[in-house]
Amino acid sequence: MATVSFLYRSTKPKAFLNLRLLFRHNNKDFVFGAKTKVEVTKNYWSKHHKSQRIRDIDIKNEQTEINKELNKIERHILKVFNSVSTIIINKDWLQTQID
Repeated sequence: MATVSFLYRSTKPKAFLNLRLLFRHNNKDFVFGAKTKVEVTKNYWSKHHKSQRIRDIDIKNEQTEINKELNKIERHILKVFNSVSTIIINKDWLQTQID
């Protein structure tokens, strides 16, 4: 079973999100990361991304669009992950799947 998470890992006010793939194989944990093409602001990611009650329609629309794109990426990564051998999975493999 694999897990995908998205992180904002930049000091800049606007940056691309990083994807982190975590899985276990033969009782050994593996973590691979790669940069996505989803660009967000630091303010949005820290204050609005996880919020449930947003009154500003522009922020709500941005949240919907970003969540749709992140879900699409996550579904694709997990689908391909389940169809290949865990031996070939590495950072380069993950980056090619995101691109």
